[in-house]
Amino acid sequence: MPLNPYLIHPAVIVDRKQESTDIVTFRLQLTDPDHRKSFRFEAGQFNMLYVFGVGEVAISIVSDPGEPEFLDHTIRVVGRITQVLGAMQVGESVGVRGPFGIGWPMKEAQGKDVVIVTGGLGCAPVVGAIEYML
Repeated sequence: MPLNPYLIHPAVIVDRKQESTDIVTFRLQLTDPDHRKSFRFEAGQFNMLYVFGVGEVAISIVSDPGEPEFLDHTIRVVGRITQVLGAMQVGESVGVRGPFGIGWPMKEAQGKDVVIVTGGLGCAPVVGAIEYML
């Protein structure tokens, strides 16, 4: 049974990669093993990442939907919530709500040539789609 996307599910930061001075990619893992098994998403969807005591922010899922054990999110530090989130380290906890949005039509693209054009931080959300297609 899918998780209720409106409930906050605790997750731990299991990896952190500083992409540039203001861009960070986090690998999250839901703390409840049953939640990990039932959490499913499609390329192009996003989660609400909740920083306890601070607030939440919408962040695209950049990981491969075919490997839902981990949830990768790339953020740009631009505001109050992303400043706190960007300073978080491996082992710290966040809340995850989602996934939200309509995923990209990956099945319709199977067997066809696909051109993807992005720019800036907009490149991050297509990473999972590209990995899924490859």
